[in-house]
Amino acid sequence: MSPGDDIPDPRTIPSMLEAGVSGLARSRSWDTVVTVEVPSLADSALARVSFYLLALGELEVVGTEGEDAVDEETLALFASHASTSLTPPLEARAVRTTNELWSVASRRASRRSTSVELPPGILSISVARAPDGEITVHVNGELTLEPQAEVTKAISEIVALAEREQDAFVATLEQFESGRTALSIDAL
Repeated sequence: MSPGDDIPDPRTIPSMLEAGVSGLARSRSWDTVVTVEVPSLADSALARVSFYLLALGELEVVGTEGEDAVDEETLALFASHASTSLTPPLEARAVRTTNELWSVASRRASRRSTSVELPPGILSISVARAPDGEITVHVNGELTLEPQAEVTKAISEIVALAEREQDAFVATLEQFESGRTALSIDAL
């Protein structure tokens, strides 16, 4: 046995595989990041805008930071820069970096616009189908064992759309403040 044989290879120790410790690069959070000059927001207290671009012309703001609201013209500017190298559906975030300069980051999103409607009073339905075929349903975040008839119709539409893409999945239909619905389908 030579000196150092009792010291394990640091690349095999999980705690040593963190970015910056092992030399491994941190995984990318965004697919694209661009810089945009927005002089109209120079005196605004707006600091951040998060949004989804479900399809061209179908934009949903999901959050802002700052005291001011964002106008439609600025949203369209952010959306056009977010979609320069990605096609919708995508998730994007615009963040102020200086008085007039903004960074707009975007990444592919699994949410997409859909014609499936949610029953009145319901904001989200999630359907999970396990590889063994067992289905679990959550309505407005609550486990639902015996869904009402109007919910059952929406569930069957969600399952039909999800089955086109995956055998085992989690599909979530949710409604934005605007009333528009979006569907995400993720493999299990």
